[in-house]
Amino acid sequence: MKLKSLHQIIIENNKKYPSSVSDVNKFLKSKNVKEKLAKGRGYYYFTGGDASSWYQSGVYVYSIGELTYEQWYDEWENLSKNK
Repeated sequence: MKLKSLHQIIIENNKKYPSSVSDVNKFLKSKNVKEKLAKGRGYYYFTGGDASSWYQSGVYVYSIGELTYEQWYDEWENLSKNK
């Protein structure tokens, strides 16, 4: 088994974390999500689609890169179930 270099590990991990709202929205669209992520003051929230009927649409993280792409999807999934 070939060991990965530190540089390879850093590059692979950075691909798991988005650097912009646009990155997350592209990922969500690839999963057929109608809602889009938007940035508020000190938080992010889902808008459009059915988001206005959700009990809550906010995700309280300081930076977009605090969550992986999959964690953003999980947040959408959890919030969209609570109507």
